[in-house]
Amino acid sequence: MFHFCYVPFLYIPYFAYPTSKRKSGILPITIGQDIYNSYTFKIPIYWVINRTSDATFTLDYREKQGKGLSVEYRKKFSKYTDIKLYTYYFKDNLINEIWTGRKEKYSDRWLLKLDTHLERFKDTKVFLYLEIPSDKYFYEDIYASSTVDILNFVQNRYRSFTKSQFISLTDKDDFSLEVNFEYLYDLTTIDNKSTLQRLPEIRFYWKEKPLIEKLNLYYDFLSVNTNFYREEGVSGIRSDNTFRLISSLNFNGIINFLEISPRTTFYTGLKNFSSKNANRNLISIKDRLSMPFYKNFNTFTHSIIPVIKFSYVNKVNQENLPIFDKEDRVEALKDIDFYLYNILSFNSQDYFRWEIGTGYTFLENFYIGDNPFYGHNKPITNNLILKIKGVLAENNILFDRYKKQITRSISSLSLNIFNKLRYSINHSYDKGENITQNQLVHTVSTSYKWFRLSGSIVQNLEEGYTQQRRATVIFDRKCWSLTINYIEDYNRQTDKTFKTITATINILRFRYALPFIGNN
Repeated sequence: MFHFCYVPFLYIPYFAYPTSKRKSGILPITIGQDIYNSYTFKIPIYWVINRTSDATFTLDYREKQGKGLSVEYRKKFSKYTDIKLYTYYFKDNLINEIWTGRKEKYSDRWLLKLDTHLERFKDTKVFLYLEIPSDKYFYEDIYASSTVDILNFVQNRYRSFTKSQFISLTDKDDFSLEVNFEYLYDLTTIDNKSTLQRLPEIRFYWKEKPLIEKLNLYYDFLSVNTNFYREEGVSGIRSDNTFRLISSLNFNGIINFLEISPRTTFYTGLKNFSSKNANRNLISIKDRLSMPFYKNFNTFTHSIIPVIKFSYVNKVNQENLPIFDKEDRVEALKDIDFYLYNILSFNSQDYFRWEIGTGYTFLENFYIGDNPFYGHNKPITNNLILKIKGVLAENNILFDRYKKQITRSISSLSLNIFNKLRYSINHSYDKGENITQNQLVHTVSTSYKWFRLSGSIVQNLEEGYTQQRRATVIFDRKCWSLTINYIEDYNRQTDKTFKTITATINILRFRYALPFIGNN
């Protein structure tokens, strides 16, 4: 039976056994165009196989670029056990606008994705995820179209790698064990021979236990053992082991949290490296002292929390170690930091939080994230976040006392205008030693009766260009709807602007089943 606005206008006899609420049929159709194709068309067909499985077949037609077909199969074995299989095949016409300047061309293009979740074993969960494209240009080309998921098309176009994983998680009362096989496919290189793989990585965690309960002294242990493999380059096994002592004490409102962590790292079976074995011994000490004050008022509670934090990591020579990831280079620390928190918690669930802090290092340089900065005096940090009467605001600032300038600022503001329009503005500024990033994002959304509108603009203020424009219009009459999306994305590296516009139509409600197929 075909319906328009819940009114039946065409009847076709069909047979379905047994009956259920899930029905096979055509999902919303997408029509559009982009910079490569003057006409694109996507039609997904949903098939109910039985009570625990279904599939979606999607026909993808692009006027110049080519034709494709995707199949997504889903099966539910139990509440926590399922499998999802996605395959996509695309016959590429190899138009010059896309393939000019590339060394290789691929006419037959495909993507295979597999996602499983198994909980058939006591205390153990198993996950298997595969994502394998036919070539490194697949995401850039196939997602450069109005026929794909328009909401996620930008991040898919700029994918730099895919990750396939097998994970086994065992969680017992005293310990947990994770076995992880991780395979990366680097989309930015000619081949994958120098890409670092973890095949496998085994993490053993002995959970926190009391050592001297009367003194609130506890301990735990973490061992991470990784076989780093690649066809070309340094490879080998790393065993990273950390024993941690934790003490938490309260002296009349003064709270002291102490953590002492000896850490030993072994390297063995090293290939294409100057030595076959190496090791490293570190000790980390962290102490946090705070004294909270609370005062209650009629409509809010005011919390004042001064904090002093000391951090220490001994300095050792690590030049004789290979570099697989950032854990192979642990920088020395000898820092003291001061923070003051002011928190207003309102009865209406609104809040106002303000943090100001600074610090001092006894070494020649300090770190903000992974970036080193020379000098002893750390920058002043000022972090503010509030939610009051529908207004959301956040501001994070780093002020360099030596250079007397702001080196990092992240700000956002979101509010309602006349209760009809929601406006947000986000600004990020980061001044590094060699590169300065300065970006501004405007977002606006509103709704009126059957219409919903939203739009955004991303501006690169440092280099003076607009990086992205987006707009969405939805006309929703409940029984049918029309969605129009527009995206304009500029790639500074290639100096190309990609534009796409789509119209997704969901007009007809209909149910149809072939004899003995579906609707189960």
